[in-house]
Amino acid sequence: MKTQLVQTYKPLQHYSLKQVQSLAVLSMNMNELENKISSIAEENPVLEILPTYYTRYNQLLDENIATSEPTLTDELLSQCNTSKFEHKEVARYLIQCLDSNGYLTTPLPTLRKECHVSMDILKKSLTYIQTLSPKGVGARDMQECLEIQCRLIKTKHHDLLMKTLHYLPDLAKGHFQKVAQLCDANEANVRKCFELIKTCNPKPGASYAQGATPLIPDIEVTLEDDQLLIQIHDITQSLQLNKDFDTSFDKEAANYIKQQTKLVKQLLNSIQRRNTTLYEVCRIIIEIQKDYFIDNAPLKVMTYQQIAELVNRHTSTVFRCIQNKALLFNNQTILLSTLFTNEVNDGVSDDTIKKELKRVIQNEDKKSPLSDEQLCSYFHELHIQVSRRTLAKYRKQLRIPNSMQRKVIF
Repeated sequence: MKTQLVQTYKPLQHYSLKQVQSLAVLSMNMNELENKISSIAEENPVLEILPTYYTRYNQLLDENIATSEPTLTDELLSQCNTSKFEHKEVARYLIQCLDSNGYLTTPLPTLRKECHVSMDILKKSLTYIQTLSPKGVGARDMQECLEIQCRLIKTKHHDLLMKTLHYLPDLAKGHFQKVAQLCDANEANVRKCFELIKTCNPKPGASYAQGATPLIPDIEVTLEDDQLLIQIHDITQSLQLNKDFDTSFDKEAANYIKQQTKLVKQLLNSIQRRNTTLYEVCRIIIEIQKDYFIDNAPLKVMTYQQIAELVNRHTSTVFRCIQNKALLFNNQTILLSTLFTNEVNDGVSDDTIKKELKRVIQNEDKKSPLSDEQLCSYFHELHIQVSRRTLAKYRKQLRIPNSMQRKVIF
């Protein structure tokens, strides 16, 4: 077989340093942009920050602060603050000691010394925390976490269910006959108990945001005469070039100031391009989701690809533009990414399904809550073809427990 060399042409895209900086700035939200500007100002004498910059930034930080998602600590403290528990201060302290999964891993004797309270009060406070949602928080280990949740499950095999929790490794390996012999029970009933255990969440805090950071809105949307107006928070208006340098007698200093001036101009141009792109993208988003803002209607189907085509930009540009950025509307901070929805069936958005799912569960019989299978049948009756697995995923995203955990015993 004869080998030969064949010359081919393959187009390659190379990014200049200027383009790389522009893309990086485009991805930044207000917090990250402020940090970058402050960092550059410390090293570059040409960049001058006016007093109005700090005044405006601190005002946004104080008035419009938000987080992308509530943390587990936020959720538990909110429940604690509105309760009538007598040892709230101790409970608050313990809540802040929980790890990201919702477990209390610090030994109680250590916590007692830190809180300066009796062991009895400490145990009462921990028992109270274990009654909060999500169920299972405040446990010292996985077995206790599952025990807390299993106590709430109503089944005629409840005693057996609690016994089987002591043989989790065997159950996980499928040794049901062995566990049945140890518990002096029927193997079929042990299998049923294991299925109930699998409905529990061994990491109740994992679905919450971990250490959410303050998020300042980049855009403010106001409603005037049925028109939605958009305003970008432009911090470049409080930045300027410092020209008070006399370098006429020092050529090296003159070259340095020239180089630093060029870098500052590139930064300001990148921020201005970022703001322009952000405005264009937000204008289209607001136009598509106008009913959502004005009438609180369900979100319409809207994808990154759709927006990219409308603003004549690449999909990756749109993605960079909206990630980790938020807008302010009616004193509510809304993540831009949450305004995007996928089409599930015949033009029905996932947001529409989520809102209907939440409404149905809120109005269900608490003594006999709807299973995911029943919810699936309900949507099929509405001619919305959505799978049980998809509904379960939406339910978890809405932080709604399963039917077993929602069941209330009066």
